[in-house]
Amino acid sequence: MRIVTWNVNSLKARIDRVEAWISAVGPDVLCLQETKMTDEAFPHERFTALGYESAHHGEGRWNGVAVISRVGLTNVRSGFADGRDD
Repeated sequence: MRIVTWNVNSLKARIDRVEAWISAVGPDVLCLQETKMTDEAFPHERFTALGYESAHHGEGRWNGVAVISRVGLTNVRSGFADGRDD
């Protein structure tokens, strides 16, 4: 299984590059940091078109993480087990 992590430093600015890389390399799981977008703005449909499921947690221009997987995602939760939603 190929698992990759990438500090994308603004997914909006690099979505075309990310899509091209996924198509060329075909990771099983891609973890993105610093997406710098809200959950509502995350382009789930673009990853779905490539055959991946995605989950994102972000609040805007300073943070954001995503998991993009072609092996499926189950029981996805945001926050910590102690109830904090950071």
